[in-house]
Amino acid sequence: MNNTKQLNITEIAEFYGLHRDTVIKRLRREGIEPVTKIKNTPLYDIAEVEPLFYESETRNLQPGYDPDELPPKDRKDWYQSENERLKFQQACKELIPAKDVRDTNVVMMKTLVAFFESLPDKMERTRLFTPDQLDLLEQQCDQFRAQLHQKLMTCYD
Repeated sequence: MNNTKQLNITEIAEFYGLHRDTVIKRLRREGIEPVTKIKNTPLYDIAEVEPLFYESETRNLQPGYDPDELPPKDRKDWYQSENERLKFQQACKELIPAKDVRDTNVVMMKTLVAFFESLPDKMERTRLFTPDQLDLLEQQCDQFRAQLHQKLMTCYD
């Protein structure tokens, strides 16, 4: 075999920025044997070793997995990536803080309720409605406000 494709444990550790013990542990765990030995130093085929350090242990996870069950390094990486994703989405205005959503909803609801509270009075001033029609309009507005209130209460329970 070509020696340029074979590395010893120290070279592998330096290349990937890992400790020698970590490299040895991964090689043993995966059962990778040295291709040859030169002066009693085991050499490993880089093509065989490379997937151990580039592929994450999370590559075969099923949908709905729990990140808390990941190995420590992958769990740390997962939470860091999620924090970075959230920061990015917030900076791009794809993610809106809950407080801003609540404040906007309060303003919209107050505007909507104010419209329905004043609608019968506005219609009375136009003199286009009979008193019976105004009573019916007021009942419908009250009924709508009650439905809206009930819907909001179920959303926030």
